[in-house]
Amino acid sequence: MKRKVHVNLEERSYDIIIDGNAIESLTDFLSKTNYSKIFIITDENVANLHLKKLNEVLDKSTILKEVIIAKAGEKAKSFEILENFC
Repeated sequence: MKRKVHVNLEERSYDIIIDGNAIESLTDFLSKTNYSKIFIITDENVANLHLKKLNEVLDKSTILKEVIIAKAGEKAKSFEILENFC
């Protein structure tokens, strides 16, 4: 079941799309945008489950990607940890 959740942050608002087939529909979504590069930020657990399939789908597109894999756990979900990758 596909759902869209709107995060209202005034000028920084964005939508989150929740979809059981999100990876498979990603190339269709990206073809409707002007993106030339995307960043994938994930943790080790999610990467182990989904990153291979995501890479396979994205490799069929012309969009460049950068992947950041953080350690699993709540402590890794911070800007400080993200800055270590930059």
